[in-house]
Amino acid sequence: MHFGSLRRQYLNEEELDETLWRPTVVLVIKELRFVLDEHVNAKGWHKHAKSVMERHVSIPEGESISVLLKWNKDLESVLKPFEMNQLRPRTIHSVKGEEFSAVCVVTTAQTVKGVLDFLEKGEPVNRAEDARKLYVGASRAKRLLVLATPKSQANRLASQIGMLGARTNMIEIESD
Repeated sequence: MHFGSLRRQYLNEEELDETLWRPTVVLVIKELRFVLDEHVNAKGWHKHAKSVMERHVSIPEGESISVLLKWNKDLESVLKPFEMNQLRPRTIHSVKGEEFSAVCVVTTAQTVKGVLDFLEKGEPVNRAEDARKLYVGASRAKRLLVLATPKSQANRLASQIGMLGARTNMIEIESD
């Protein structure tokens, strides 16, 4: 049995209307988002989460939200702010086999032009290795991929990516 049928079974047994609870669930998820400026740290978020859940969840008689949503010391490591000095540039060869939430691949106009020419025309053949390297770097991203490429090749690259069905968003960064 997969999740969809389990969900329908639960909704039927509890006599719940899916169209009524879904917006509330989405709202609760948004309210539970950790925002460093608002929550400051994991303890602040935990306090906030208890307040959110108290408003949206039926608490059984004799129970409290503090009992149901106990502090977990692991929250501190999960919600720890990311320090900029933790970002380390890596070569594409050094990240083979690894995955990251977000990846930024920085290219040159010459490299991207050669890769795009190779992908579109099959030549120059000597750019096949550059295409493989770009693929390795790009395929390390689980959630967000940023391809930093000079403006001269950006539209062409976005078009090639779009043909694969991926959504693109181009942002032009001015250099001083």
